[in-house]
Amino acid sequence: MRKSLAALSIIAASMLATNAAEAAGERDLQLIGRALSFVEGGATGNVTLAIVYADDVAGSQAEAEGISAIVGSGLNAGQVTLQPQLVSVSEIGGLGAGTAIFVPAGMSAHYSEISSSSAITVSTDRACAEAGACVVAVQSDPSVEIFVSRSAADARSVSFASAFRMMINEL
Repeated sequence: MRKSLAALSIIAASMLATNAAEAAGERDLQLIGRALSFVEGGATGNVTLAIVYADDVAGSQAEAEGISAIVGSGLNAGQVTLQPQLVSVSEIGGLGAGTAIFVPAGMSAHYSEISSSSAITVSTDRACAEAGACVVAVQSDPSVEIFVSRSAADARSVSFASAFRMMINEL
């Protein structure tokens, strides 16, 4: 019985650690803000961070609300201050220039809708960048890594300062 409880505890702890690693944290959002600062001709100052959710993706609205809470009334990062806005995936087409779209993990069923946007797309989910739906994906734990999808960047006519290109992993 003790061994079973110990095994269950280990499994539960590893599952919680995995979920925490997938969720965006303040450090990840700081990285995203700094990456946006390196977009050539990009915005400075207040930038709307449209945090996407989908009604058909379990927990996506709760995750979007959690990310919005981290950003709060504004998160300073690099030359930008991220301003959160919750947006249903069906509303992406109405987003204007100067908006960055944050794509939470688990949104792969909506990559085609997300890819159709002309706004720069960012995520903490590397799979989004690998699929070409996100321009930038970041990870801050266990170490900082920044991934840029060349195809997504080209589709949105996004280019980055050369100093930034030295810090990224291009996909």
